[in-house]
Amino acid sequence: SVEERLEDIKNKKKSMDSVVNDITKEFLELFDKFLINKQKLVSNIESFKEKTIKLESSRSQHQLTTSNCPFCGKVPMKFINLKNKRFLVCSDENCKKYLSLPKNGSLELLNSTCLKCGFNIFKVHLKRKRKLYVYHLCPKCWNDGFKENIGDRFCSNCMEYKISNDKCVKK
Repeated sequence: SVEERLEDIKNKKKSMDSVVNDITKEFLELFDKFLINKQKLVSNIESFKEKTIKLESSRSQHQLTTSNCPFCGKVPMKFINLKNKRFLVCSDENCKKYLSLPKNGSLELLNSTCLKCGFNIFKVHLKRKRKLYVYHLCPKCWNDGFKENIGDRFCSNCMEYKISNDKCVKK
């Protein structure tokens, strides 16, 4: 906007005094808004710093999803991969919600998200009788399928979307 106004001066469409006065007025209004919201901005910055520190310490221990917890919506979930159990747990200690994951196969957390619910998609590699099977699942939809007693809970059986190149796309 300032550059356009300077061009107007250069092209003699506006006078330098009027442009300087207009720009000064705009900057003073923005500065006043900043001063009014200063306490809120400082509080938001401090809150962001605290969350970043917590997330960095938890990242060193566990892989995090790129989408936020579907229950609290505040922070990503931690991917816990133990020998006999695998699950996702909210990295916010106050939330304590979790999503279960399949026990068999190796899981790969993808950056892609489910278009149905917005949560991360996992790619599952499973060997049975010397044959490799690969399928995709969204843990949120998968767990909701258990609650609603739906038999087909995998992305490949979704009626609205499909997985193409490890990304969820509309059918």
